Amino acid sequence: MSKAKPHRPLNAAEYKALAEFRYQLRRFLRNMEEHARETGHHPQQYQLLLAIRGLPRGQAPTIGALAELVAEGKILHIGLSEAGPATIRRAHAVHPIAALQTEYSLWTRDPEVALLPLLRELGIGFVPYSPLGHGFLTGTIRSSEDLADDDLL
Repeated sequence: MSKAKPHRPLNAAEYKALAEFRYQLRRFLRNMEEHARETGHHPQQYQLLLAIRGLPRGQAPTIGALAELVAEGKILHIGLSEAGPATIRRAHAVHPIAALQTEYSLWTRDPEVALLPLLRELGIGFVPYSPLGHGFLTGTIRSSEDLADDDLL
């Protein structure tokens, strides 16, 4: 198997975006810690759901920022959502990724081709979403007229 390619250095705008991400992440965690003190509920995994605006998708420093929080004991695991094989490899090279969340249903079997074998190889869990095809198989949507005009499904 091929190794993940090293990243190029961040430019000034990307470095600024990363600094803002780290600031917002720490701010979020302060709020979560306050919530945990009040309720006794402590989340165990944080998933990077979207690319950080201003950073190239899958930039390793973003995972590095989350890895720092793991090292500090602030979070236990890091997960990804909707990431491709190259992004998963790069992220996993920085810090072990616990899980990947992506669509896997009777409509979309794409993860079987490249993602599931890679996740198995790297020991990463898989969290499928929309197993019933966004409501198509639940009887909720009976015709195309049940969909909004701007619906992309």
